[in-house]
Amino acid sequence: MKPKVCPVCGVSFLPISRKDKYCGRKCYQAARKGGERRGEMAGYSHLSWACPFFKWDEKQAVHCEGGKLIHPDQRAGKAYAAAFCANTAGWRDCTVARGLLEYYKRKEEETP
Repeated sequence: MKPKVCPVCGVSFLPISRKDKYCGRKCYQAARKGGERRGEMAGYSHLSWACPFFKWDEKQAVHCEGGKLIHPDQRAGKAYAAAFCANTAGWRDCTVARGLLEYYKRKEEETP
């Protein structure tokens, strides 16, 4: 079976049957409600994450593609996530995200 593109989130997926139009249950429910799936609410703090490198969060830590950031307490973790990970304009100011962006840009330039 050929891959399809989800009309809600734009992710390419392999359908299980010919009737499958959406990549998963969350996109199916979003389409039924007539809305779009924008910032995905996930993890411990239930924030809408803007950073593309975010993986998941815990009570005092944030996991992203660049590693695990451990905070001294829950309040510091929430403040950091709100300022960087869940901020649509602020995630680019995060030193981890900035380093990853530079890394991927360098990798693209090296590839012939």
